[in-house]
Amino acid sequence: MYHYSAMSKASLLANQNLTQEERSIIILSALADEAFAIHFYRMFCIRSCSRNMGDASQRKGTHDYYNEMGLKTSTWEGENVVLTGDAWMRYEDADRAANVVKISLEQLLDAALGKYPEIIYKRDDKIPGSENFNVCQNNYMPPTDLILLLKNF
Repeated sequence: MYHYSAMSKASLLANQNLTQEERSIIILSALADEAFAIHFYRMFCIRSCSRNMGDASQRKGTHDYYNEMGLKTSTWEGENVVLTGDAWMRYEDADRAANVVKISLEQLLDAALGKYPEIIYKRDDKIPGSENFNVCQNNYMPPTDLILLLKNF
Protein backbone atom coordinates (compact mmCIF):
# COMPACT_ATOMS: atom_id res chain seq x y z
CA MET A 1 0.00 0.00 0.00
CA TYR A 2 2.69 2.53 0.97
CA HIS A 3 4.98 1.41 -1.86
CA TYR A 4 2.18 2.17 -4.31
CA SER A 5 1.61 5.51 -2.58
CA ALA A 6 5.31 6.32 -2.95
CA MET A 7 5.25 5.35 -6.61
CA SER A 8 2.11 7.38 -7.33
CA LYS A 9 3.67 10.44 -5.68
CA ALA A 10 6.93 9.90 -7.56
CA SER A 11 4.99 9.68 -10.83
CA LEU A 12 4.08 13.35 -10.33
CA LEU A 13 7.72 14.24 -10.89
CA ALA A 14 7.54 13.00 -14.48
CA ASN A 15 4.13 14.41 -15.33
CA GLN A 16 4.11 18.02 -14.17
CA ASN A 17 6.01 21.25 -14.36
CA LEU A 18 6.96 21.78 -10.75
CA THR A 19 9.05 24.27 -8.84
CA GLN A 20 12.14 23.01 -7.04
CA GLU A 21 10.32 23.45 -3.71
CA GLU A 22 7.32 21.41 -4.92
CA ARG A 23 9.63 18.69 -6.24
CA SER A 24 11.41 18.54 -2.87
CA ILE A 25 8.11 18.17 -0.99
CA ILE A 26 6.99 15.36 -3.30
CA ILE A 27 10.33 13.56 -3.16
CA LEU A 28 10.46 13.68 0.64
CA SER A 29 6.87 12.48 0.89
CA ALA A 30 7.47 9.63 -1.56
CA LEU A 31 10.67 8.59 0.24
CA ALA A 32 8.88 8.63 3.62
CA ASP A 33 6.15 6.36 2.22
CA GLU A 34 8.76 4.08 0.67
CA ALA A 35 10.71 3.81 3.94
CA PHE A 36 7.50 2.88 5.76
CA ALA A 37 6.69 0.29 3.08
CA ILE A 38 10.15 -1.26 3.26
CA HIS A 39 9.63 -2.05 6.94
CA PHE A 40 6.58 -4.14 6.12
CA TYR A 41 8.01 -6.26 3.33
CA ARG A 42 6.89 -9.70 4.44
CA MET A 43 9.83 -11.46 2.92
CA PHE A 44 12.02 -10.49 5.85
CA CYS A 45 9.75 -8.93 8.47
CA ILE A 46 9.19 -11.72 11.00
CA ARG A 47 6.45 -9.88 12.80
CA SER A 48 4.54 -9.53 9.54
CA CYS A 49 5.10 -13.19 8.63
CA SER A 50 3.89 -14.64 11.90
CA ARG A 51 0.36 -14.42 13.20
CA ASN A 52 0.71 -12.00 16.08
CA MET A 53 -2.23 -11.91 18.47
CA GLY A 54 -2.82 -11.18 22.13
CA ASP A 55 -1.83 -8.35 24.39
CA ALA A 56 1.32 -6.27 23.93
CA SER A 57 3.57 -8.66 25.90
CA GLN A 58 2.38 -11.69 23.87
CA ARG A 59 2.91 -9.86 20.59
CA LYS A 60 6.38 -8.72 21.66
CA GLY A 61 7.22 -12.24 22.83
CA THR A 62 6.09 -13.76 19.52
CA HIS A 63 8.05 -11.15 17.59
CA ASP A 64 11.21 -11.80 19.60
CA TYR A 65 10.84 -15.59 19.52
CA TYR A 66 10.54 -15.81 15.73
CA ASN A 67 13.30 -13.26 15.19
CA GLU A 68 15.69 -15.40 17.22
CA MET A 69 14.51 -18.93 16.43
CA GLY A 70 13.41 -18.29 12.87
CA LEU A 71 10.22 -18.89 10.98
CA LYS A 72 9.99 -21.59 8.29
CA THR A 73 8.28 -20.37 5.15
CA SER A 74 8.73 -20.46 1.39
CA THR A 75 9.48 -17.88 -1.26
CA TRP A 76 7.18 -17.11 -4.21
CA GLU A 77 9.40 -19.45 -6.23
CA GLY A 78 8.71 -22.32 -3.77
CA GLU A 79 12.14 -22.29 -2.10
CA ASN A 80 11.88 -23.37 1.56
CA VAL A 81 13.61 -20.88 3.84
CA VAL A 82 13.89 -20.09 7.52
CA LEU A 83 13.74 -16.35 8.18
CA THR A 84 15.32 -14.67 11.17
CA GLY A 85 15.29 -10.98 11.96
CA ASP A 86 16.41 -7.99 13.96
CA ALA A 87 19.64 -8.75 15.87
CA TRP A 88 19.54 -12.40 14.69
CA MET A 89 19.38 -11.61 10.97
CA ARG A 90 21.90 -13.75 9.09
CA TYR A 91 23.81 -12.85 5.94
CA GLU A 92 21.36 -14.77 3.74
CA ASP A 93 18.44 -12.90 5.37
CA ALA A 94 20.19 -9.57 4.79
CA ASP A 95 20.90 -10.51 1.15
CA ARG A 96 17.25 -11.46 0.59
CA ALA A 97 16.08 -8.22 2.20
CA ALA A 98 18.60 -6.14 0.25
CA ASN A 99 17.39 -7.61 -3.05
CA VAL A 100 13.76 -6.77 -2.25
CA VAL A 101 14.70 -3.23 -1.21
CA LYS A 102 16.76 -2.81 -4.41
CA ILE A 103 13.81 -3.84 -6.58
CA SER A 104 11.48 -1.55 -4.65
CA LEU A 105 13.78 1.47 -5.00
CA GLU A 106 14.29 0.75 -8.71
CA GLN A 107 10.50 0.76 -9.14
CA LEU A 108 10.27 4.06 -7.26
CA LEU A 109 12.92 5.65 -9.50
CA ASP A 110 11.22 4.26 -12.60
CA ALA A 111 7.92 5.81 -11.46
CA ALA A 112 9.67 9.16 -11.08
CA LEU A 113 10.95 8.79 -14.65
CA GLY A 114 7.44 8.11 -15.95
CA LYS A 115 8.01 4.44 -16.77
CA TYR A 116 4.69 3.39 -15.20
CA PRO A 117 2.06 5.45 -17.05
CA GLU A 118 -0.70 3.36 -15.45
CA ILE A 119 0.26 4.68 -11.99
CA ILE A 120 -1.49 7.99 -11.61
CA TYR A 121 -1.69 10.10 -8.49
CA LYS A 122 -5.45 10.48 -7.97
CA ARG A 123 -5.75 12.34 -4.69
CA ASP A 124 -7.03 15.89 -4.41
CA ASP A 125 -3.87 17.62 -3.17
CA LYS A 126 -1.67 18.67 -6.10
CA ILE A 127 1.49 18.57 -4.01
CA PRO A 128 1.23 15.62 -1.60
CA GLY A 129 2.79 15.91 1.82
CA SER A 130 3.63 13.16 4.26
CA GLU A 131 0.96 10.79 5.47
CA ASN A 132 -0.26 11.44 9.01
CA PHE A 133 -0.52 7.82 10.18
CA ASN A 134 1.35 7.28 13.46
CA VAL A 135 2.21 3.63 14.19
CA CYS A 136 2.95 4.47 17.83
CA GLN A 137 -0.59 5.68 18.44
CA ASN A 138 -2.58 3.02 16.55
CA ASN A 139 -3.27 -0.65 17.12
CA TYR A 140 -4.24 -1.36 13.50
CA MET A 141 -3.72 -0.09 9.98
CA PRO A 142 -6.74 2.09 9.16
CA PRO A 143 -8.32 1.92 5.72
CA THR A 144 -7.18 4.67 3.37
CA ASP A 145 -8.04 5.86 -0.09
CA LEU A 146 -4.87 4.06 -1.18
CA ILE A 147 -6.86 0.82 -0.99
CA LEU A 148 -9.21 2.19 -3.63
CA LEU A 149 -6.26 3.07 -5.83
CA LEU A 150 -4.84 -0.44 -5.51
CA LYS A 151 -8.14 -2.03 -6.49
CA ASN A 152 -7.99 -0.11 -9.77
CA PHE A 153 -4.33 -0.94 -10.48
